[in-house]
Amino acid sequence: DLIGRLNSIPVPSFQGVSPVASASGVNGHPLKIVYFRLQPGARIPPHDHRDYNGVVRVLEGSARIRSYDLVGERQTKPQATFLVHQTRDGRATKGDDSTLTRTRDNIHDIVAGSEGVVFMDVFTFFREDGHSTYLHIEDEPEGSGDYRARWST
Repeated sequence: DLIGRLNSIPVPSFQGVSPVASASGVNGHPLKIVYFRLQPGARIPPHDHRDYNGVVRVLEGSARIRSYDLVGERQTKPQATFLVHQTRDGRATKGDDSTLTRTRDNIHDIVAGSEGVVFMDVFTFFREDGHSTYLHIEDEPEGSGDYRARWST
C-alpha cells in the first residue's frame, strides 16, 4: 500500500482540547485527507462512506475500530431498521490501517484507547457532494455478527 511506504507522516497541530478534534490536510476532489485527534475514550459514532473509499492510518496511540457491511439493500427511510454485519472488531495502533470501500466495511466507528489516538483519513470521492450519514447500531447482536441498525435523524 502506498501509505505504508511513507516513512513519516507529520502530525498537524490541533486547536483546543475537545474530545474529538480535526485538522484539514488535502481538500480537493477527488482526494481528501483529514487528521483527527481523539482524547482517551472519545468516540466517532457509526457512520457510512457511501460515496467514497478510504484508509484510516493510525499515527499515534491506539483505537478500537469496528466495521460493518449492510445486509441487503440500502435502507433510506430514517426510522426503518435494517441489518448490518460486523466484519471487524479490533485494536489499531501506530502504523496500522483500516480500509473501506463503498461496498466493503463501509460503516465503521472508532473509539480511542486509554492514551488517545491520532489518525488520518485518506479518502477518494466518487461524487463531489459525497458525505457520511450517522446511524445507531443496537448493542445486542441478532446472531452471527448481525446487528439491527437505523439511520440517525
